[in-house]
Amino acid sequence: IVLGTVSTAINVGIGTNAPAYVLDATGSTGRIGSFTNTMTNADYIAVYGATNNTPYYGYGGQFFGGYMGSRNYATLSGTGSRYASYNEAWYGTSQNYGGYFYGYGGVNAYGIYATVGGASSTNYAGYFAGAAYSTVSFTASDEKLKQNIASVDDALTMLKGLHPKSYDFRTTEYPMLNLPQGRQYGFLASDVEKVIPTAVQYATQPAMEDPDTKKIRTPEVEFKAVNYNAVTPVVVGAIQEQQKMIDDLKKENELLKKRLDALEKK
Repeated sequence: IVLGTVSTAINVGIGTNAPAYVLDATGSTGRIGSFTNTMTNADYIAVYGATNNTPYYGYGGQFFGGYMGSRNYATLSGTGSRYASYNEAWYGTSQNYGGYFYGYGGVNAYGIYATVGGASSTNYAGYFAGAAYSTVSFTASDEKLKQNIASVDDALTMLKGLHPKSYDFRTTEYPMLNLPQGRQYGFLASDVEKVIPTAVQYATQPAMEDPDTKKIRTPEVEFKAVNYNAVTPVVVGAIQEQQKMIDDLKKENELLKKRLDALEKK
């Protein structure tokens, strides 16, 4: 069906005799509307929505679902990267959110739930090129999740192998990592790796490409990363070993004092 000019004063209904909107489609099939762009060599758009007439007002799209509000896929096999969802927020005079998430109610609520797997090199459920803030943070540590449990022995010797450093990050050479400015305090991954190998692994800052031009904005960067949580048990173990040494010395001193007192009385 080819339609000519339709007056903006009327609403068009598909599957309804009382359209409430300029275009109102209603139905009970698997898909009420289907848009497929058959272009094979350009990033053409299947569906476009915009309300950008006035700053601070308007939604480009709004979706409701009894189970999912929206579900996105980018699964075609082949070369290049895939983004199931790509969001940008620019130029706001106050806050700009690339994504804003809120979970509420039920037994368990999650603002964001992310999982990952199947990559041949790096698997991260979340990767943040910049600071990450949390009011409260927890790490899985239940005994039922662990096996081959053993005490940390000779922790004091291990601690001696860790050499605290102060340093400045090369923020100019690696701007894509958003490394913190100013004097920092921590360890070198190469030192930690010698003492606690499992606390160090290679990380990859992925190459970021412009979704419109497909040109690489920032290159891939590989580097070693440290799990500082893994260092904490060694520090605690070393303190406990040192405290035991202090307690033993106190007992020896008390024993020597008693012997000296006994000799003086003679």
